[in-house]
Amino acid sequence: GINAEYMGYPCDRQSGFAQLETAMLGKGIRAPVANCFLLTAFGVVPAFASILLPFVMPKAQEMLRFAEVQYPHSYLHKWIAGRVHRSTRDTHTALEAFTAAAQCQNELVQLKHLAYYEIGWCHAFELDWPQAAEYFARLAEENDWSKAFYTYAQAAFLEMDGQLPLAIPLYRQAPTFVVRKFGGRTLSAEQFVIRRVAAMEQTGFAGSVLPGLELVLLFAGASQMSLAALENALRCVDGEVGARQQSEASPVALLMQAMLHKELAHFDTAAPLLLHLQTLHPEDTYVVPFAHYEYGCLLFVQKNYQGALEELLKARDGFKGYDFEMTLQFRLQLSLPRVKQCIEEASITPLLQTDSPKK
Repeated sequence: GINAEYMGYPCDRQSGFAQLETAMLGKGIRAPVANCFLLTAFGVVPAFASILLPFVMPKAQEMLRFAEVQYPHSYLHKWIAGRVHRSTRDTHTALEAFTAAAQCQNELVQLKHLAYYEIGWCHAFELDWPQAAEYFARLAEENDWSKAFYTYAQAAFLEMDGQLPLAIPLYRQAPTFVVRKFGGRTLSAEQFVIRRVAAMEQTGFAGSVLPGLELVLLFAGASQMSLAALENALRCVDGEVGARQQSEASPVALLMQAMLHKELAHFDTAAPLLLHLQTLHPEDTYVVPFAHYEYGCLLFVQKNYQGALEELLKARDGFKGYDFEMTLQFRLQLSLPRVKQCIEEASITPLLQTDSPKK
């Protein structure tokens, strides 16, 4: 029931974690499973909602040190180790872990592909566009999850590398590979591919705005990139935005600029951008709900918990039918309980101070 809360079900998290730790420290068959579950809860899931990371990473790293001693040859533990390291912005060590996971898995090709997927994102998060394109090309060739998305990502990373002539035929192919359904609907990533490529076609593939970096930030890369990569990405976006007046700049570019400033703790620069984006009605409909979410996260870091709650609720309840809606809703589902907990703790603290005995 630990992750049941993420799906809206109440549960006793502390009791569940305590029982899992007891099982992890035992010698039975449940020990490695309990360790994997705890590592996933503390080290993998929170990466989707960056405000959780400072609260859970110390515990995740403690669990990881235990796992590296107990299960040095486990594919799953190596893969989870990669996710934990990347959540601390240590992309180099994460790459080593994912590569080791891929190398130790020869029986189930799907697990090897899962490692390739993470390796591709590691390269993208470090703005190593050629390597990122190579891994997504491999996935498009070998894996069945979403050939459309893999092909689009390969093209986007090639364009970031200055290889637009190679990217254009891949962009055009990507929508033709859309076949996957989830609950009777096209995967959200593939819906995005269809709409984005249609828009690119209208401009003759001359109007795209840093499409590889857009994917990085949509896939929660900002909280996992090294500081050097964040600064390089911001210079790239600044160049895109600086070529136009703000009123003419792409809302997608402005959102990317705001997200990067926020992640680099340039709050005085990020906040006005995010508030400006909330007033727009862009063709890329995900921009405004993501702007509310990012502004809520910014307020949370500044300990304005009530303001953060209001912004996150606007993002959750105020918008429907935009690209990556399920992605954002999942992040909100993870984030809101922590924000509410902080509000409760902040309201209790003054009472404790008032009730404390006077000397």
